[in-house]
Amino acid sequence: MKKYRNIIFDVGWVLADFRYRAYMKDLGFTPEEVEFFVDNVVMTDFWKDLDRGVRDHAEAPAYFKERMPEYADKIDLFWEHIEDIAWPYDYSEGLLKSIKDAGYNIYILSNYPKRLSDIHWKKFTFNQYSDGTVISGYELMVKPEPEFYELLFKRYDIDPADSIFIDDRQDNVEGAEAFGVTGIVFTGLDDLLVTFREMGIDIDYEK
Repeated sequence: MKKYRNIIFDVGWVLADFRYRAYMKDLGFTPEEVEFFVDNVVMTDFWKDLDRGVRDHAEAPAYFKERMPEYADKIDLFWEHIEDIAWPYDYSEGLLKSIKDAGYNIYILSNYPKRLSDIHWKKFTFNQYSDGTVISGYELMVKPEPEFYELLFKRYDIDPADSIFIDDRQDNVEGAEAFGVTGIVFTGLDDLLVTFREMGIDIDYEK
């Protein structure tokens, strides 16, 4: 069975819940407003540009008010509390600790806006087990662009052939596999633990 040295993680929907619908519900948005903001704020080119680091959160309120002025108050509310849009999963710290204790190197490769990463990386306690992190908002590139994976490999002297990459998106996993990485599409913790056992990744983790 193949031996691996490095396990590379995505963050959103793998180690942290990108909980934008629950976040807006917590702020008092109606169901209709939630879906409107999903379509017209979260799933927009502006948000992609935040991930890429070519836009800044400070621009966001004015940008969206210009396009949908009837939601001005909700736009302010949305961006004022944006740090609550993602929470770490309960299992993330324990999972990474067990992987680290088993002798594997852990790396993080994430499409993540710069300002949010500044806030969240201080709160995401699982980060203490990472041997290296590459964040799109700082690097001006995103998955699945080949250059983004190459940056991680070169910066931390990672051999792709010795590595596993875990992401919730098939296209991002395929981007890593193009370099010879073994990819896993994340569909939940239980499935991941089964896959680890099948791959000979022996960790002492209990839910």
